Amino acid sequence: FWSNHYDLSIHYVGHATAFDEVAIDGSIAAGDATVRYLKAGRLLAAASIGRARENLVIETEIEGFVG
Repeated sequence: FWSNHYDLSIHYVGHATAFDEVAIDGSIAAGDATVRYLKAGRLLAAASIGRARENLVIETEIEGFVG
């Protein structure tokens, strides 16, 4: 899903009700970042700002685990 908050657009893919690691790539403050939620090294979900295309790529990665 995605959500707009004033001039900030957040894209989220996956489902992470519990996770043991959060990996941040980029700068949240600058509006250019991806936050990955992992459990036991497995990518469960990701939230991004300013990186819609990367979020779509991550979606295909996560779907590979589901099928």
